Amino acid sequence: MTFRAILVALVVFASAFAIVAAPAAEVAAAPGDGVVKGKITDAVTGTPLENVCVINGPVAAVCWTHSNSVGDYEVVLPGIPSGYATNLQFFRSGYTSASRDVVVNPNTTQTLDVQMQPTSPGQPPPSVAPPCSPCLGNPPPAAPPPPTFRVYLPNVTRMLGGRYGWHTPFIVQNVGTANTQLRVEYFKFSDGSLVATRNAPVLPGRSFVGSPNDEGDLPADTQFSVVVTSVGSPVVAVVNEHQGGPGVTPEALSYSGLSAGSTKVSLPLVSKMAGGWLTTMIMQNLGTATTTVTATFKRLDQAGTATITRVVQPGRSQFIDPRVEPSLVDGAEYAVTMTAPEPFAVVANAHNDLPGSPAPMGDSFNGVPSVTQTISYSPYVAKNADGVNRSSRVVIQNAGTTAAQPSITLTRYGGGTPTTVTTPTIEAGSSWSFVPTVADGEYSMVVGGGTFATLTTTISPLTAMFYTGTSTLANKLYMPNVTRVLTQDPVADPGWTTPIIIQSADATSATLRWFRFSDGSLVTNQVVTLTPGQATRVDPRSVTGLTNNTQYAVVLESTQQVVAIVTELNLSAGDNAMIYKAFLQP
Repeated sequence: MTFRAILVALVVFASAFAIVAAPAAEVAAAPGDGVVKGKITDAVTGTPLENVCVINGPVAAVCWTHSNSVGDYEVVLPGIPSGYATNLQFFRSGYTSASRDVVVNPNTTQTLDVQMQPTSPGQPPPSVAPPCSPCLGNPPPAAPPPPTFRVYLPNVTRMLGGRYGWHTPFIVQNVGTANTQLRVEYFKFSDGSLVATRNAPVLPGRSFVGSPNDEGDLPADTQFSVVVTSVGSPVVAVVNEHQGGPGVTPEALSYSGLSAGSTKVSLPLVSKMAGGWLTTMIMQNLGTATTTVTATFKRLDQAGTATITRVVQPGRSQFIDPRVEPSLVDGAEYAVTMTAPEPFAVVANAHNDLPGSPAPMGDSFNGVPSVTQTISYSPYVAKNADGVNRSSRVVIQNAGTTAAQPSITLTRYGGGTPTTVTTPTIEAGSSWSFVPTVADGEYSMVVGGGTFATLTTTISPLTAMFYTGTSTLANKLYMPNVTRVLTQDPVADPGWTTPIIIQSADATSATLRWFRFSDGSLVTNQVVTLTPGQATRVDPRSVTGLTNNTQYAVVLESTQQVVAIVTELNLSAGDNAMIYKAFLQP
């Protein structure tokens, strides 16, 4: 089973909320798909029910389809394995929601009729807020408008490259203390047009999941920039980029949504087919006016620069693909510095998956905004680790304006004497890379001595994980999507588990609060002992009170300073490995 199918099957949305979404377009079944269809009726009168929202999973935010005028519905489950177990949910105003477990096989159609109970026969459903009738005296003063927050997702796709091509489900977590109302806007890359909008309320601690492949009003084989507006509470978002299916080797990439932009962004490593690697860059304008992004490329191995520009409308995205840029040299690696008058954000997609690649792999990383802090923390650097020969290459870019020499120390998990790395002086805007010459194992890293942007690339024979260092320490962090053995086929698929790695600057302990996706409940408070200057791994499989096949939103709190990343891993075949960084409070 693909990560996409697992994620969709476990999407969560509070059942008391109204579903606000455009009806899904009809999806034709293809070879390997399973189909569930049937008729939906009133359980009391037997009358067919029109416009019932049908969702795959215990409760998503977007209807897969709606029943027609005679109560008929049909759901297509693409590319499913034999014996796929899922759950269908049915919603209609004035009726109690219905839930049906179903086992579906590929290339089969089964009938599932549903009877829905009216909430109060003959009575309209209750209002969310009863009207004021009558209101005595003067009305109360108007409440101040709720605060507004935005998160930007530069690269979201639907079936990019075909039915089993790139799909980017994204998870938006309410990290405030109040209810919030989300507005999710999809803008086409090709012309910047607004093609779809989603509206959904989200309670504190809970998450909204967008799954573009399952939204029939979005055009297929298309890229989008997405703007998420939250009215009421701050939110954070993580995007999982995934492809895979029959005849397509799985790949998994991940990046973080941006709550704020910068007028300068650093990318420590961009490749134009060096060793088979290609790095594409997607720039999203977070400002209010059309802007020009100027990208300056400096080669890692020798002298040589190039400049490329892109004009980007507000909220929209543009990209740079090195393959079609004649000023960039085949087989070269670059450090890139981007600037613009308006604030913007960048996501870099690093791929080694072109036709002929023996082991397709890749990962994404966020461009590093203007760096002011002089210390950067990286929780995970590997040397022949994890039983699959994961090994890291570290790339350091001077994000300052004058030449500087970095100081680098590596500390092995579990302690020991830190290893100091000998470094050269790096010119402004340039990058230098090294492969750690240390004993096999796992390490945390601290980089000082200047304003540096740090990228760690960790590669095994089949997988790749990229992430950038963190310069801002915190005592509270958010992780929207943490899973424990997330799978719908435990025989064929070992499932997704996402260990958290916490790097302590001076903290001796932290508390992790685990909120279950399905109902938003706090499952457990876990106290973790930390050692200042070291990294500690928290594997969900070893946390008491958590259950397999479950997704969690996690909040980390400490009285002292830490950084953290989430490693998303599945030991099945293919590139099922990725990393995202824990979020600061927006």
